[in-house]
Amino acid sequence: MMRRATILPGVAALAIVAAISAGVLATAASFTEPFTGAPAKPVAVQSLQSPNWEIAYVSSYGDSLTAWSSSADADHGPNCEAPAEDGTVTHVVQSFVDSVFQCRDHIMTTVPAGSPSGYGAIYMTPNHMADFSNGPVTISFDVSTLSNSNRDWIDLWVQPWDTQEQRILDDEMVTPQANPRNAVHVEMGGAETFISGDRNGRFHVEVFDANRNRAAAFAPTGASWESVLTPSAQARSTVQVVLSRTHIKVWMPQYNLVWVDRDIPALPFTQGVVSFGHHSYSAWKGDDPSIPGFNLNEGKNNTFHWDNFSISPSVPFTIIGTDSPGAFWNDSATKRTVTFKQPAPANAFLRFGAVGESASVSFDGGAFQSAPRTGALEKLEHHSSYLVPIPQGATRATVQVTPAWGFLGQFDNPWVFARTAPGATPSPTASATATASATATATPTPTATSTASATVTATATATTPSSGGTGMQCEAQFRYRDAGTGVYREVWRTVDCATGELLAPVR
Repeated sequence: MMRRATILPGVAALAIVAAISAGVLATAASFTEPFTGAPAKPVAVQSLQSPNWEIAYVSSYGDSLTAWSSSADADHGPNCEAPAEDGTVTHVVQSFVDSVFQCRDHIMTTVPAGSPSGYGAIYMTPNHMADFSNGPVTISFDVSTLSNSNRDWIDLWVQPWDTQEQRILDDEMVTPQANPRNAVHVEMGGAETFISGDRNGRFHVEVFDANRNRAAAFAPTGASWESVLTPSAQARSTVQVVLSRTHIKVWMPQYNLVWVDRDIPALPFTQGVVSFGHHSYSAWKGDDPSIPGFNLNEGKNNTFHWDNFSISPSVPFTIIGTDSPGAFWNDSATKRTVTFKQPAPANAFLRFGAVGESASVSFDGGAFQSAPRTGALEKLEHHSSYLVPIPQGATRATVQVTPAWGFLGQFDNPWVFARTAPGATPSPTASATATASATATATPTPTATSTASATVTATATATTPSSGGTGMQCEAQFRYRDAGTGVYREVWRTVDCATGELLAPVR
């Protein structure tokens, strides 16, 4: 029987250097995305296959993500001509994939929302987490300020890795499942709900706790950006969020226009996945802020122009696309297979949305396993978010949705997320040299320590071998930092005494 005991005199210490992928995070640095590029025609960002971004599309009650029942006009002409402030220079957009596009060194989003309830959304998630473990993080972006409906707006979410949701909605929206867990929400609008009649150009803040309760909500104290600038489709202005575990500030630094500058309930995480959102809910029902006076039901879908995304400090992680960025409505009553753009690294997850009672996943033709949700399931006809562990090296996933009431099912927006930094070694590695004597007795040797990354320390304590000869096993103690809580943890895991190979995962 294998025992935990230190190696004895005359026996070489077992020294293991392990890259613990579940906890390995690169050194914090700044992330910037200027979206440089001037194509001759509007180009879907999805087609650029940028390794830096997940682009996810949402339509209420499912609906097709690859086609709409009606088209929409979006800023910039068919040859990327500059938008006019009166909305007369546009091109036709006919699918969600085309609704996030690039022209003239920046990107645009528009959400026509062709569903019966008129709601749709776009989420853009970069492959860098906000890192406020050693002080505040600054999240910054430039955005156009012209709005044509107060029912068409933008927001920003920060979520811990373990409970991240792809489809992030709070209970004030039309098709939520429930509030997210442990999340920070910065949303355009003057009050806690966007259906307030308030004009765009201000942001409020919400904080959600581990039980999905709204732990805090702060309405803006500052005026609309219309008080300091002339709303424009052509000019973009900087919005900045400064976040720590206990404080948040949302403002326009160029104009010293502050909307929220408040202490918040202490967050239980110090690194978070950042998602930028654009939502539209029957935009035509809204008030068009560009038209003087009360003009309800004269709104139209906005095109928001984005540029110069920045997260500092940040921690990189890996995003891998698939060959099926969307899904057709009610296409998942039977199995649907997607292929990854590259094999999954260690400690990777399949992130997707689904409508139905439940979902199960098979990787590379293996057995199906129940898919765990990160989002809640309160209404069968609404989307839930899923985050499913992927075996290292897998190249495809088959998802089976159990339809609600036997007919209502959909699987969409499949992406691969992994905590390892892009380009990092995709699997746990170990190297060691060891000799052992089954009969040796005496004083323990010092622990051998090595650094696996900037934030993870792996400590291996040699132990008495379980048997002699080839295949001998030892137990080693590993120390790693739990990125979600910042707490250092120690665990014992089995290693091969001869090769140092890690025989059981650290986490």
